[in-house]
Amino acid sequence: MNKAIRRTNEETVESISSLLNPKSVVILGASAKPGSSARNIIKTLKLNGYKGEINLLGRNSGDIDGIEIKTSLNDLPKGIDLGILAIPAASVYDAIVDLKSIDVKTVVCMSAGFAELGEEGHALQDKIGKYAYENNIRLVGPNCIGYFNYVNNFHLVLIDLPKQVPFDKNGSKGVAIITQSGGIGLFIGQSLGKRAVPTSYSVTIGNQADIELSDLIDFFIEDEYTGAIAIYAEEIKNPQNLLNAVKRANAVNKNVILMHSGRSEASRSITQSHTGSLTGDYTLMETKLLNAGVAMVNSLDELITLSELLLRFPKPVSGEVGLLTHSGAVCAIATDQFEDCNLVMAALSSDIEEKLKEIIPEYLPARNPFDVGVEAARDPELVGKGLDLLLTEPKIGSTLVVLPTDQDIGTKSIFLNGFIDSMKKHPEKPAIYVPLDESNIYEPEFMTLARDNGVVLGKSMESAVKALSNVDKLCRNKSKQRRENEIIKIDMISQLDSGNVPEYKSKEILAKLDIPIPKGALAKDENEAIKIANELSYPVVLKAQSAKLAHKTDAGGVVLNIKSDDELKIAFNKMMTDIEAIGIKLDGILIEGMAQMGPEIVIGARRDEQWGPVVLVGLGGIWIEILKDVCLITPDLGVDAIVDEISSLKSAALLKGARGAEVVDIKAIAQTVTKIADLIVSNERISEVEINPLVAKAEGVFALDALVVLD
Repeated sequence: MNKAIRRTNEETVESISSLLNPKSVVILGASAKPGSSARNIIKTLKLNGYKGEINLLGRNSGDIDGIEIKTSLNDLPKGIDLGILAIPAASVYDAIVDLKSIDVKTVVCMSAGFAELGEEGHALQDKIGKYAYENNIRLVGPNCIGYFNYVNNFHLVLIDLPKQVPFDKNGSKGVAIITQSGGIGLFIGQSLGKRAVPTSYSVTIGNQADIELSDLIDFFIEDEYTGAIAIYAEEIKNPQNLLNAVKRANAVNKNVILMHSGRSEASRSITQSHTGSLTGDYTLMETKLLNAGVAMVNSLDELITLSELLLRFPKPVSGEVGLLTHSGAVCAIATDQFEDCNLVMAALSSDIEEKLKEIIPEYLPARNPFDVGVEAARDPELVGKGLDLLLTEPKIGSTLVVLPTDQDIGTKSIFLNGFIDSMKKHPEKPAIYVPLDESNIYEPEFMTLARDNGVVLGKSMESAVKALSNVDKLCRNKSKQRRENEIIKIDMISQLDSGNVPEYKSKEILAKLDIPIPKGALAKDENEAIKIANELSYPVVLKAQSAKLAHKTDAGGVVLNIKSDDELKIAFNKMMTDIEAIGIKLDGILIEGMAQMGPEIVIGARRDEQWGPVVLVGLGGIWIEILKDVCLITPDLGVDAIVDEISSLKSAALLKGARGAEVVDIKAIAQTVTKIADLIVSNERISEVEINPLVAKAEGVFALDALVVLD
């Protein structure tokens, strides 16, 4: 839904507050029959201590737990905070209109039968969402199971659940959960609970007819009891709203951790260019979210572990990793896993190494990874002393401790206390303690000590390494170099027809950006072609030009290495005849000098209807066609950040002189990327731009071919 009426953050927060912590509610469709939805809702509310006013509206009179069921809207008080709908989908719209007439502030629609059922249900959903938003009766749902407010003990669900554990307002902050799946939301909350991680709220938003992810994030930003926000999403509506909300959350150190389904190849969009097929829906969304500072994950285990870690360490710093363990084998295994997850095992500075030597026997190496061996059993305090020294190493931004569980509880408590002390001294450096035990069942004293001090206990070394990798990726994304886009307006763009812009005109646009292109000109006939070729000097290349000819090579529209006037006449006339024979009238044939070749780069940009512009960069040939070795870049990245992105490609070694190849000017490639980014950001008519190939040289680049697509 296009939200033309803009809400302030204050208005949104006020609405969500009425929804999640209402002082009064009305349940529509109430029935006194055993097992009715209204009975289940009331049971849960009362079980968890709800003291507010409960109103019931139904077709037939009666009562539930002594609460009278009213049969007329006129019998209800005005200004109720929340309307609860568990009624047939066909009745929902009229019910919302009725609720608005008595000034109900918000609505939760648990009913199913909307967009999930197809076009007709989608139309009904849009209708109720539009009405709710435009009439300021904010709606969560439809197709949701409800929500849990642990801070105020207001729990609204259709299913029968035991009494919920209240949030400890005197304890640590909690994780707020937002999901589009009720079952997944329950699982995340239960899993966090088993790890002694408090949940402040858990909201199922269903189909997001009105209230969406960004609205709830804005509420949780203001909520004093929320420290991190965990999201499972299947659809993101109004992406720009979400991106802006995430930035506001990051500004107050409330990290957003998000898992989104739909990474399969089937979800990718298909267009006529490489850019379209390689910046598919999920990939584009992921790039935009990562760039905005979202911690993206690919599994529920990662979502749960990372939410706990970022709740405990809300302001992590980027850096390499320190490892303390009792086993050389763990050192070796962890080193491999670090490499798999793009983590770096920090090399210690000489002064830290010397200080380590002072606390360990000569036979133990003073290094990172720090293997305390059997000495930890003899001197358990070595764990804390070693961690203190590792964490004074400036290069280390996070630590992983992997220790056995076969010692007595006294020894293990000393291990854990050493970890806790070092963790508290360095709250900016995320730390995970992995007790090596497949059962994940520990003594009550051990668990109490860990829980009371906010220790993140890793279920396995593998999951801990992945969590630290995700934190490192988050830090790097947040710290990328940014810039303001330069606004570039080119008059000729407004004068061109919609659709594909022929290469010769596309190159005119590139020339206005100071992107080098081969010398050449358009020829309408063979005499003009010969004149141009002689001005350039042979050899030359011929390229057929038409807006209807996006793939010239496939149609015989490219001829290379023409060395004489006679060759040119034959090639020119054959190309004109052959292509016009397939029903394409040419603007002419572009005559260009043969260029000195080098590594071929593809730079493409496209404008997504929801997410806006994104730029793609990769090496041509097998690297992009088969291996899809590309990086996606948001338009706000600076040149140095783009150089880093290009250098991360698997094929980047070919640009840096591998196997005797010429070292090319990666900075010039990055500068070209910024120009293309500025072009598409500045000109709304441009839907795609592609340079394929951009030839990279030791100094500079030049664009051999180009395609601009308008509208």
